[in-house]
Amino acid sequence: MKPEFQERVTLLQSVPFFAALSEKELSDIAVWSSRTSYKKGEVILREGTPGKGLYVLITGRADVSVKKEGAERVVGNLRPGDVFGEMSLIEERPRTGNVTAVDDAECLYLDSRIFLEKMASHPEILIGLLKTICLRLRQTVEELRGF
Repeated sequence: MKPEFQERVTLLQSVPFFAALSEKELSDIAVWSSRTSYKKGEVILREGTPGKGLYVLITGRADVSVKKEGAERVVGNLRPGDVFGEMSLIEERPRTGNVTAVDDAECLYLDSRIFLEKMASHPEILIGLLKTICLRLRQTVEELRGF
């Protein structure tokens, strides 16, 4: 395997809801993933745009923010290995927030069609995805209690 390709497989292995997949299956996903770089301050995901896939932060940091009545509020921080955009794997609806690079960052992008294909043959992946979504929902509820 080429070093960059092996790096993608290794990165996917470190993401909890991909942990149940074999190296061959992760290799299949890695083939269809793409790697993108972002400069500090660049928007990776924009609220309201169509969601069609999931991102894994490889390097750098990013902030998750939402807008309300013209004001933007940071509601989360992402570090390497964190996943975002996961809700678009379940439904292709507009993004619910912005993700902005705090530092120069690199991400791995996985299209929802590929993920859903793998999930059909490995329903245990869905458990990991649901745990991630539940964790984010709990964090949101706690954040709202502080309003």
